[in-house]
Amino acid sequence: MPSVGGKKRRAMSSAALVACLICAAFPVAARAVTTYVDISAGTAWAGSGAHSCAVVVGGTVRCWGAGGRGELGNDSLVGSGVPVDVRAVSNATAVAAGATHSCALVAGGAVKCWGSNDYGELGNGGMGSSSVPVDVVGISGATAIAAGGGHSCALLPGGVVKCWGHGLSGELGNNTHNSSNVPVTVAGITGATAITASGEFQDPLRGFSCALVAGAVECWGSGDLGQLGGGIFGPDSATPVAVPGITGASAVSSGRWHACALVTGGTVKCWGDDSSGQLGDGVISIGGRVPVDVQEVSGATAIGAGGAQSCAVIAGGGVKCWGEGTLGQLGNGSTDDSVAPVDVSGISGATRLTVGGAHSCVLVAAGAVKCWGYGRTGELGRNAWVDSPVPVDLFDPQPVVPPVVRPVVPPVVRPVVHRTKRKRVVVRWPQLAFAVQRVRGDSSTIGLLRGFVASIPRGSRLIVTCPAGCGASTGTAIATLRGNGGSRTRTLRHALAIQKSTTIRAAVVAAGKVGRFRTYRFLPGVFAPRNVAVHRGCLAPGTRTRVTACS
Repeated sequence: MPSVGGKKRRAMSSAALVACLICAAFPVAARAVTTYVDISAGTAWAGSGAHSCAVVVGGTVRCWGAGGRGELGNDSLVGSGVPVDVRAVSNATAVAAGATHSCALVAGGAVKCWGSNDYGELGNGGMGSSSVPVDVVGISGATAIAAGGGHSCALLPGGVVKCWGHGLSGELGNNTHNSSNVPVTVAGITGATAITASGEFQDPLRGFSCALVAGAVECWGSGDLGQLGGGIFGPDSATPVAVPGITGASAVSSGRWHACALVTGGTVKCWGDDSSGQLGDGVISIGGRVPVDVQEVSGATAIGAGGAQSCAVIAGGGVKCWGEGTLGQLGNGSTDDSVAPVDVSGISGATRLTVGGAHSCVLVAAGAVKCWGYGRTGELGRNAWVDSPVPVDLFDPQPVVPPVVRPVVPPVVRPVVHRTKRKRVVVRWPQLAFAVQRVRGDSSTIGLLRGFVASIPRGSRLIVTCPAGCGASTGTAIATLRGNGGSRTRTLRHALAIQKSTTIRAAVVAAGKVGRFRTYRFLPGVFAPRNVAVHRGCLAPGTRTRVTACS
């Protein structure tokens, strides 16, 4: 009688065998790091649900955050705390996130937009929202795009600007106060080199737009809070007006109700609403203001204006912010406002900056993304729905890079020989060891077929087949063993890569005698030491044709 210890050793040996087989089927995979080349933070104000979007190297676009109006572009109305792929966008070079819609600039200068369309901000000639990208009509050769609260704009060859969407405050710049669901030309603008669009979806009557033209800045739209540079109670304008005191500008950015320009020497000037100190000159002023110099900023290389905060990238790639900080918008670890610039914690090597309604993001070295501020609708992309007063890394959903597949070499199996009983075929049916790996959220299964067959009479065959997708073409045997009589034992090993629910059939075709078969249903997403034989039966002599009765 075998000892108990012997039984334990055999059990451990069997478990180790299965573990080895599974490990052999799963080489360790490396994880790629996503590289981004452009980024945009949505203009929606805190509490109304903001989002962010970024262009991945190679031209795909990912968005994250609020998604109730389809602004993530993934054919869903559900938000996401991690980046999701925008459908049907490739070869993108730039992206712009508005309040509840987004746009992408793609190869050839065409523009695609998705999300809300209450005012025609998608520019496709309709008024229905879309959770997948639609083509903006009549736009080609565009070199830059901008998205605001309820309107969008594109910069075209020759420095011409076209806008579409909400226009009741004149933010389309075509000398009317009408909205348009197709692009219209901004009056009197040529030679523009940069554009910006602003406002918020909940208060579209204060939307405005600006363009950089030969070092000067021209704006149009709402001006009651000084958005156009004319100070408090400034008039609206349906055509571009020059912002006073701005020369030698190399960049412009507009926020909720204020704007900033990067001027000679890397200094910054801001104008408009200053109720939270977002103009950065050391004071707070209720009502709009004409352009003022931002304190303690020089050598800046990029700027961004948001809801009630502003930021600048300075020499060396650091970032400074000023204005409202109650939700962590300044990124300095505090929730206090600041009327003068403060350093954003832990940022160096920043190459791009975007400032949204209540959150901000930067691209840093190697194309990584860091965000801070309001995060309760997932706009920080950290796989959490909380604010952060310091920059946090964007969650990287990049799938595991498929490893180099090496041949599976199972350990030597010592089968038990079964004796034949006259003309019957004695078979130890194949067993299936399998496990699950995750690829882009879908279950993908790799299985290892193993087992042994004993004493197949001369002229009989064991044939194992599976459909396409599990390692063989449809109807093709993945393993065939032929009997040559006697009591010799054959082993069977085969690795399978199964992507979908798959049926595997093992059949003994006996010459001149009734054969046998078993059908295994292999289900990805289920982990078990072996699969379940869901059907078994008999075959007509010499064929693989099922018969209803076994003789």
